[in-house]
Amino acid sequence: MTAAPGAVPYRLWIGVTGHRHLADVEHVTRVLDDLVDRIPATVPVSDRTSLQLGVVSPLAEGADRLVAKAVLRHPGATLEVALPLPPEEYKRDFATEESRQEFDELLRRAQLVTVLPQAGNRQDAYQRVGHYVVNRSDVIIAVWDREPSRGKGGTAEIVAHARDRGTPLFLVAPQGEPEVEEEPGHGFPINDYREIDDFNDDEIPSAEFSGEISRQTDRLLTDSRAAGLADQAVKPYLAWSVPHLVRADHLALRYQRFYQRLGNLLFGGTFLAVAAAATQALLTSTSWLLALLEGLLMTVLLVAVVYARRRRVHAHWISYRRLAERYRIALFQGIAALGISRLVGWDRIDIDPPRDWVRRLFEEVWISRPTGTLAGSNPVQLRDFLLRAWLDDQFAYHVRTVRKYERRDRFLSRSVGILVGVALVVALARGIPGAGDGGTKDVLILLATVAPALATALSGIRAQREYLRNAENSRQMANHLKVLRRRMGMAEDLATIQNLTHTMGLLMLDENQDWYATMQPHDLEMPV
Repeated sequence: MTAAPGAVPYRLWIGVTGHRHLADVEHVTRVLDDLVDRIPATVPVSDRTSLQLGVVSPLAEGADRLVAKAVLRHPGATLEVALPLPPEEYKRDFATEESRQEFDELLRRAQLVTVLPQAGNRQDAYQRVGHYVVNRSDVIIAVWDREPSRGKGGTAEIVAHARDRGTPLFLVAPQGEPEVEEEPGHGFPINDYREIDDFNDDEIPSAEFSGEISRQTDRLLTDSRAAGLADQAVKPYLAWSVPHLVRADHLALRYQRFYQRLGNLLFGGTFLAVAAAATQALLTSTSWLLALLEGLLMTVLLVAVVYARRRRVHAHWISYRRLAERYRIALFQGIAALGISRLVGWDRIDIDPPRDWVRRLFEEVWISRPTGTLAGSNPVQLRDFLLRAWLDDQFAYHVRTVRKYERRDRFLSRSVGILVGVALVVALARGIPGAGDGGTKDVLILLATVAPALATALSGIRAQREYLRNAENSRQMANHLKVLRRRMGMAEDLATIQNLTHTMGLLMLDENQDWYATMQPHDLEMPV
């Protein structure tokens, strides 16, 4: 199975709920091993995108740990530990020291750890973590005796929650027959797999791809050297993140250009069709040719809209841009050693559904980050690198964006004003006695139609691109970054640097959310 550079596998997340006390552990272990071996075969995969397994488990005694171990037997499998309580407090519920040691060993194997917010009491905490596991997973394995729950958050309640959500269920009997019952629910998230497969399928010329990786890596190494960091400390992070960032950024730019060209075609073609229709009334001798041209233009526009919708040009552009910005944040938050928690701020992105394919792509990269840390380096060197490579770079980008978008909006606005002025002059001229005689009359009639049509086309482009709104968002972002830069510049200890890196990530995510919400409604359609 071959993967394109910067491509990402698809991970099927298996959640677990079940009893802590099992009479026949060997029987359940055998059934779980066989079941986990069978689950990947139920998902159709392509040659471009491999399937890997992940397990979401609170690591309570009994079923939680058995399912986690069964999944972790598979190459490339990942463990996310979902904790109802802080680890030391949670371990008080385990019966023996041996059990606590087993918990610690499995916890050390986790690529992701999620400690849920404090609940009212222990039962509330267990109920909340059970619901989290279901909401987080693509399929649930429940080791369940089919008896009602004996307390809040029990297995029966979590199974009922999974059924309500339509999550596929595998019900494993602790003993007896049938060993496994399957409830398909709404099925596996095949659409997510197809989206990720599309992302992996988009080809990038290898020379262009490797060249951009080299440029990005060299730029970041230059900044790290200027900050005093050693190459060997930084390179693992760059090797991990830059290929993914370059791929997402390259594809986002590709679809953005495609989107803008098709948008120009739609508005420009509509203007030409109106001009052709207006000219027909004046040049009767060639009206059939102009009518043919008008029909051809409208056909081209219709085909362009259908093509753009089928290729999902707009959706790919804004989704890949969303992904690229998350990869950029991940690089610097990984370097700042913010821990094995999932990227801060994901839950602030309300436009992302809980199981979003862009989130899947991001998380897959995040869990593969280097296990080493730059936190052991001189904190001032780490701070200076973050300032140079991230804050200063983003500040300069937003300053450029403000100037670029304001310039473009000003050009379009003035052009529309000039065309409206021309239409007004033509209307006044046509009202002057004798001004509409002979050939002048035809010219005035044509201008009276064409000038407003062109103004409408330019106004459509201006509205579609949202230059002014995006310029204002970038201006505000630049102001926020200026303040954050001053604060970061005064930081000298690691904890403060990490807190500011956390804040920077939230700021970037919020800005990207604003941009996404602004551009999401502007899919390509026939201008009317």
